[in-house]
Amino acid sequence: MSIKVIKKTAGVYKQAGLELVASFNPSVDEFLWIDISGDVSKELQQQLVHLGCHELALASYFQQKQTARAEAFPGTTLILFKEAVSLADDYELRAQNIGLICKSRMIVSLHPQPSQAIEMLQANLSKENNKTTEHLAVALMQNVANNYLHKLLDFDQEIERVEDELLAGDKVNSLKKLVNYRYHFRKLNRVLEFNQNVIDRLSSDELAYFSTKSTKDQHEWLKLYERSKRIYGLSKMYYELCGDLLDGHISISTHDLNNTMKVLTMITAIFVPLGFIAGIYGMNFENMPELNFKYGYYFTLSGMAVIAASFFAIFKVKKWI
Repeated sequence: MSIKVIKKTAGVYKQAGLELVASFNPSVDEFLWIDISGDVSKELQQQLVHLGCHELALASYFQQKQTARAEAFPGTTLILFKEAVSLADDYELRAQNIGLICKSRMIVSLHPQPSQAIEMLQANLSKENNKTTEHLAVALMQNVANNYLHKLLDFDQEIERVEDELLAGDKVNSLKKLVNYRYHFRKLNRVLEFNQNVIDRLSSDELAYFSTKSTKDQHEWLKLYERSKRIYGLSKMYYELCGDLLDGHISISTHDLNNTMKVLTMITAIFVPLGFIAGIYGMNFENMPELNFKYGYYFTLSGMAVIAASFFAIFKVKKWI
């Protein structure tokens, strides 16, 4: 378990361990950020409750680690959303839940593994205009959204490469990639939908957690909301695009197969009667008078040619050839 405590007093940030908590005074112009990575001990949970974190908010985080949600408790707001721990080149996602327990002057972030979004925010904390815990929560969720967005924007070039491979004839490798991408995007869509639902919930009149009185507040919140919508829309679009390419390949393959079967059907239709005639006169019975006919061979060949030409004309009229 790793614990970082950051306290802001009169615009100055100070980072240390839990010893900073003792000097925290919520009645003055300062706020406290407690970042906990890893398993949380029972003793630490009791300390958080003593600091004012609602017990039900803590219980919701530990009991529902696989969900994303936003819920208000007396004096506390719980925000659970999913961050990408890793998003591989084939878009296989490993995600973790980040829990934010927000109070007016204190915010507690909980996550089972190190968080890239939190580390980025802590590294630039003095540069950010995080006046309240609300601003801090918005900045953190923006970092999470940005990490998703940067990876998704790279997929445009990848899908173009796959399309080029399909056109070049490398169908086996391309189809494997498309099936793999579609499977991973389906899982990614679910995670991004969870996050979008959390932001919608925070925007609702029922919760109304974020104060957006100033123009800057409105701008930052709108930027987060639109970015969340965008990454969810991109993920859905790429999922559907992979499906469309697969469906298109199946349609083309089916069309090619139908053409092949049509050619085989025409060949069969022509040669079945010819084979029947050849089979009859190939029996060589002594009582077959046609065998002794002087021009029998030529008449038979002529008849077979007429039959073949008739079938060819019929296929031509029906525009099969």
